This record gives sequence, C-alpha cells and structure tokens, in this order.
Amino acid sequence: MADTPPDPLAAARDAIRALADGYIASLPAKLDEIDRAWVALTDRQWSEEAGRDLHRAVHSIAGSARVFGLPAVGEAARAVEHALEPLLANTTRPGDADLQAVARVIRQLRDASLPGSP
Repeated sequence: MADTPPDPLAAARDAIRALADGYIASLPAKLDEIDRAWVALTDRQWSEEAGRDLHRAVHSIAGSARVFGLPAVGEAARAVEHALEPLLANTTRPGDADLQAVARVIRQLRDASLPGSP
C-alpha cells in the first residue's frame, strides 16, 4: 500500500489553527500588560512614554485579534485606542471623567476576551 501524500491544505489549516491557539493563549498576558501600562500612566505622573506603551499594547491587539477570529476583542481594543488618542495628545494628566471613560473601555476589552464572549 502506497503512502498517501500529505494534504497541503490540511497542513496549512493546522498551522493557522496553531497560530490562532497560540495567540488566544497569549491574550491574558497581553491584557495584563495593558492593565500595567494603564496603572503606570494613571498612578504616576502622566507620561508620554507610558502613554505610548499603552497605545502600542492596545494597537497590537486591535490589529491582530480579528485575524485570529476574535472580532469583538479587536473592536473593543479599537475603542480603547480611540478613547486614548485625545488624552495622549496632552502632556498633562486628564481629568477624572476622561480617565474613567478609558478605564471603562479597558474593562470592556477584558470582558470581550473572556471565553464565551460574543
């Protein structure tokens, strides 16, 4: 009996699934990074560097979540980006209402990443 040649389409699907599984497994650490960056930005003196770190972490999720089958996570990350942008344009700490608005969309991002979320 001859060996069946490998199915390149099945191999590609398996590789994509492995990448998606790895991304999903890494998501909690990425969200923890966002939480740490948010705390660093709000608990200490407002800093452009901390703002860039937070924006970079959120932007990474916004760009990649949809690719790996998590459109709600991508949309929630994009909402965080949009909420952050006007605040990061300032060199002074935003008011409490603005900070609470960003904290709310960060929580929504975390909620969107929970298993069973739409």
